[in-house]
Amino acid sequence: MKLTNLVSTWNAPLKRVCFSVFLGVSFATAGDHQDAPTRQVDQRGLTPLRDFVGEWRGVGQVRRGSTQGAWIERSSWSWKFTPQRAALRFTSKQSRVFQRGELRSGAKPGLFTLDATASGSELTTRYQGGFDKQHRLVMTTKAAAKNMPSRVTLRLVAKANRLVVFYERQTSSGRFLRMSEVGYTRRGSDFGKRANFVECIVSGGKGTIPVVFEGKTYYVCCGGCRDYFRDNPEEVLREYHQRKAKKE
Repeated sequence: MKLTNLVSTWNAPLKRVCFSVFLGVSFATAGDHQDAPTRQVDQRGLTPLRDFVGEWRGVGQVRRGSTQGAWIERSSWSWKFTPQRAALRFTSKQSRVFQRGELRSGAKPGLFTLDATASGSELTTRYQGGFDKQHRLVMTTKAAAKNMPSRVTLRLVAKANRLVVFYERQTSSGRFLRMSEVGYTRRGSDFGKRANFVECIVSGGKGTIPVVFEGKTYYVCCGGCRDYFRDNPEEVLREYHQRKAKKE
């Protein structure tokens, strides 16, 4: 047998083995990337919404300017962290629309997903959307659960001390009609000039809850951030100092 034929015969299976190894490494690398932690990505995507975090007292109205059928409710927004993901969650006591929900960053920058559960039931509807030109967060769905809105619009006003939530249903012709509106006031808010605030060590929002690590006091904005800091203080502080360094 000629030397060239021998090399060719030996190279064929070797090439198949190398190609198989290459594929294995490629798929493994892709899998590792796919399973990589995305909490920081989620958190950055939700940064425009972090002023939602806080305790709110709301007045709901079926008709704007009318007390007929009006109600009072409370809403609490906080961060929710898992080892690999981050979200904003809320609960609303006495709400006539949503009893709870989770807001996450979407697949593309500037897009968001809201999973909201109807008051008085466990029916959940998924909404998707982003900010419009008036800086309102507009979320819509094509498959609203029974008695749930088809469109939800959230807007912070008065230096983020007021949160207005507008609910609409969609007719068979595609038109959106008002269902109700809730105007919330942030608990402990000041409608004068907004004072400088201590930064939340986790989210970068307004820190109001003290936490201590190695004898030093820091501040967080909600129970979700407090719990995450207690479980991962060194990681949180490292990320905090990295954020500060980038700003400088």
